[in-house]
Amino acid sequence: MKNKLVFIIGALLLLIPLSACNGKTATKSDTNGQTKTVKKVTKTDRLLNKFSKKVSEDAGTRTNGGETTYSQFFKKSGHWNWKLSSSARGTIATGRVISVVPTSKSKAELPAYSLSMKDGSGKKYELSLKYLDFSGVGYSVKTDYLSISGNYLTCDTATSGKWITGAPDDVQGKWSTDFYRSSSFKDSPYVKTTLNIDGSSIGESNDMYNAQYKMTAEGANVGINSGLSYKKIGNNKYVLKSYLGNDDQPNSTPMIYQVKVLNSGKLKVYDYPESETLHPYSSVEKNADSEYSKQYNSQTSSSETSKSNGSDTTHLSKSDVKDWVWQHMDDTIIGKNNNGFEESDYYFDMAKDNDGNLVIDVRENHSTQNMKDAGADPSSTPRIGTFRINGKGYLQVQSDDGLHYRTVATVYGQ
Repeated sequence: MKNKLVFIIGALLLLIPLSACNGKTATKSDTNGQTKTVKKVTKTDRLLNKFSKKVSEDAGTRTNGGETTYSQFFKKSGHWNWKLSSSARGTIATGRVISVVPTSKSKAELPAYSLSMKDGSGKKYELSLKYLDFSGVGYSVKTDYLSISGNYLTCDTATSGKWITGAPDDVQGKWSTDFYRSSSFKDSPYVKTTLNIDGSSIGESNDMYNAQYKMTAEGANVGINSGLSYKKIGNNKYVLKSYLGNDDQPNSTPMIYQVKVLNSGKLKVYDYPESETLHPYSSVEKNADSEYSKQYNSQTSSSETSKSNGSDTTHLSKSDVKDWVWQHMDDTIIGKNNNGFEESDYYFDMAKDNDGNLVIDVRENHSTQNMKDAGADPSSTPRIGTFRINGKGYLQVQSDDGLHYRTVATVYGQ
C-alpha cells in the first residue's frame, strides 16, 4: 500500500504545471486546445530588444585613431548582457544587466536609463544608456568602467550599407505640421513645427501664433548643423543624420530623424514623443482678415498688371534665385543699414509650397567670419524674412504678419 501511495503522489506531482515554478512564464491554449508555455515580456525586454543587434560606433565618438567599436545587448540563459568589442582588441568589456532604472524626468526628455552591471569577475559598475532620438534609432552608452563612451545607431549593422551624403530627393524640401494647441502662452495658443531639409543640413523650428493664426513669435532653429547623410531602411523610409556645428567644428552627437514618405505626399517623422505627419510647407496661413486681404490683393494686382515679365523667372537656378533675392534684401527685410554683410552671410532655404510657389526663407549664417565678428550666436540661425517666386515668375516678399506677399520685382535682375 505504501509503494502504491508513493506512486500515486508522484504521478500527481507530474501533473502540476511547470509555470507555477517560474514567474517569467504563463500558459495559454492554442486553437486546438493544446496548452503552451509563453514567456512573459518584461519592460527590460522591450527596452533592450531594440538594441539587440551588433552595431558599429558612430564616427563622431570614435577614439584611438578612429577605432570602430561594436556594441550589442543580448539575452543569454534568460539574462540580458552587454558586450563591447572591436576588430583590433576583440572583447573590450562585458556585463550582465542586474537592474534597469529610468532616469529621464518627463516624456518630453529623451528616454534615459541607469543599468546596474556585473562583469565576468563579479565587479559591479553602472552603465548609462540614453536614446539619441525618440524613435530609438540611436543610443549612447557611457560608464566610468574602462572609461567607455560612445554613440551607436541601430541601422549601422554589418549588412545595412553605407551612409549617402545629402538627403533623398523625395525628402528634401520644407515641411510643416498643422496648427496645434499649446498651453504655454495664453496670447499664443497655436504652434506650427517646420522642418526644412536641404542637401547639407536640417532646420527645425516651432513658431507661435495667436487666436487669429497670425505669427507672434518665431521659434529658434535647432542650430547650425552640417554633414547631412542618410540610409534607406525600408520602403520610402530613411534615417537622416547630421551634426550640430559647421564642417570645421562638428558636435560629436548626431541629430537623427527617422522619416517616411507617405503615398499622400506627406512626410511622417518619428523623432517626436509621438510620431507626426508633416505636409509640404505653405506660407499662406488660414483665417486671414478678409478686409485686409481684399485691400492687399487689390494693391498687388494693380502693381503686377502695370509691369511686364521680360524673362522666364519660373526656371531660375538656385544661384540665380539667391542673387535675385539678395538684390532686393536691402530695400525690404534688412533695411539700408546692412553693416557690411554679404550674400554668403545668409542661408537661402528653398522649397515649393502647396500652390507650386518657390518659397525662400532667408536666415543668418552665423558660421561666417562677418557674423562672428558681429558677435552672432553660433548656435542659432534666425530667420530674417521670407520671399517667394509665384507662378507668374514675380519675386515677392512676405509681410511682417506672415499672411500676405508684396511684389518687389517681375523681371530677373531688376
